[in-house]
Amino acid sequence: MSEVWRKSSYSADRECVEVAPGPQVGVRDSKLGADSPVLSFGRSAWRAFVSAIRGICENCAEGACSGCSGGSCQCPRCHR
Repeated sequence: MSEVWRKSSYSADRECVEVAPGPQVGVRDSKLGADSPVLSFGRSAWRAFVSAIRGICENCAEGACSGCSGGSCQCPRCHR
């Protein structure tokens, strides 16, 4: 797993979530730093999670939604 951790831009001063991108995406609590337990996700699971919280489909997040070009995708972020 990557040793490069990024804090979430939505986190408060001390209440932060950090993410380490890589083949396995790590998520940890920044208050505990290196002592924090790490949750590990595969890239496709992480992509699906991020897409869900953004309110768009995973394919739209990747720019490859066949529904967008075919008119059947109803993602609220892509089709306002």
